[in-house]
Amino acid sequence: MFWFQYLKILKHPAILKHLWSYDNSEELCMVTEPVRPLESVMQTLDTVEIIAGLYNVVEALVFLHERVCF
Repeated sequence: MFWFQYLKILKHPAILKHLWSYDNSEELCMVTEPVRPLESVMQTLDTVEIIAGLYNVVEALVFLHERVCF
């Protein structure tokens, strides 16, 4: 099973929701919930929002490490 297939079963608020994927020997296509690139909003965030975002990333990494362990 490839890493992106795990996204189908992972449920965590800080991890993208997997909607659909296609894979063959030449290409991979994966559809997730809508997102915006961080670069497009970074200038509008204040320090507290940036810290909260980093905290969400850490929470997702802890979840993956403790529950999934690829």
